Amino acid sequence: MLHRPPSFFGVLAAVQGAGSILGGFTAARILRRIGDVKLVGVGLVGFAAGDLLFLVPHLPAVVAGFFLAGVGVTWLVVAFSVAMQLRSPLALQGRVSAAANVALSVPQTISIATGAALSTVLDYRMLVVAMGFVTVLAGVWLATRRDPEPAVKPALA
Repeated sequence: MLHRPPSFFGVLAAVQGAGSILGGFTAARILRRIGDVKLVGVGLVGFAAGDLLFLVPHLPAVVAGFFLAGVGVTWLVVAFSVAMQLRSPLALQGRVSAAANVALSVPQTISIATGAALSTVLDYRMLVVAMGFVTVLAGVWLATRRDPEPAVKPALA
């Protein structure tokens, strides 16, 4: 739809990387302001909104989508990592990290296989809309939660 060669994806990936850099620069400040749980939610919504912009058949919208997805996924990863550290006793943090890795990797692998199978019978745009809808719902739900008390006292910054 963008009428660009496949190699143009490298440009879009660089734009997503620029968004990730901005997300990294801003994550700590936003994390202190709204908390880890809300920032995971905001990151999910940002990532989903960026992905939904991929459906607009105009280059500026797709570029903006890649940038926004980069910011959102960085906020999500930073806040999730902080949440695991704050909400896990020190002695269990390695186990919690391993369990979180499995809890994220297995569903992701299943969703990739399911999405590949569904893409043979459904228009990819329907799949992107479904993914965006579910991701936005999860993000909004998290963004409206109160942060529970941390298991570990954070160091003063």
